Amino acid sequence: MACESAIKEYNVLTVLDELRAVDDFTQYCFWMRHFANLHPDLRCSPGSNCNTIIHTNQSENNHVTCSKCGNDVHAPADCDMMQKWMEKCAGDVESVRYLNENTKDCPICHVCIEKDGGCDSIRCVNCENIFCWICLGDKKNHENLNFNCEYLPCKSQHPVRQELDKFLFYFGKWEKHVQRVRLGDVTLEKIQKLANDEMLTSEEHLIDWKYLFDAAAVAAECHLTLQFSYVLAYFMECGSRKELLEYQQAQLAAEIGKLSWQIQWAETTDRGSLEFNSSICDRKREMLLTDFAI
Repeated sequence: MACESAIKEYNVLTVLDELRAVDDFTQYCFWMRHFANLHPDLRCSPGSNCNTIIHTNQSENNHVTCSKCGNDVHAPADCDMMQKWMEKCAGDVESVRYLNENTKDCPICHVCIEKDGGCDSIRCVNCENIFCWICLGDKKNHENLNFNCEYLPCKSQHPVRQELDKFLFYFGKWEKHVQRVRLGDVTLEKIQKLANDEMLTSEEHLIDWKYLFDAAAVAAECHLTLQFSYVLAYFMECGSRKELLEYQQAQLAAEIGKLSWQIQWAETTDRGSLEFNSSICDRKREMLLTDFAI
């Protein structure tokens, strides 16, 4: 009967150390990862110090899908998160947006109130509380302002409203990067046309434009990573891990903004600067995937 127990790498290294073969094993892992990166159907695990090689599904146009669920690769979110997220997004998002923009909870009794016109002075029909529609503050704070509110809105304490706000926040982030990926496809077509025109009127070759295509590919990958990272953030509990994720998201988003601008104005952008920023984006993306590996 065959043993199906997995052997930890630590135990393997202990045995190899006794055989003085650790260097050979390290070199073997290096070449296996190198081979996986070149193979169209294989990917290296993004986990830190992980030598696992993952089989992926890839079509002829280099479209890679998750081997577990069959959908687009969605790291750093796992398959269960993606299923729950897509189920939420499949609902009537426009209705959710309407509720968020046109209804609020009374800050006293938490009854949901719909506003379809009038000023921002609201009287709750349930508890008679008068409050500001903008900041949910008490009437006495607005006596001299005629309800032209300049205060920041306070957060609703009702769990349902909090969940609604949370979903719309991350859905907005998600949708933004979905649009950025689509815009990236349009930009790629423009680059292709520009390259073709230049090759017709000069001695340039397609290889001279490879750096620009590579940068556009990096930008697209970064947008996809950020897109799915917001799914992870939505389901993640508050704490130091989530703070780290939010920090890395902000860092990556800032770098993508710079890179996208340079790609958009490629004709006047220094090639060295573009390649440098492209490498920064790629490193930050890999760091996020490594720190939050599935």
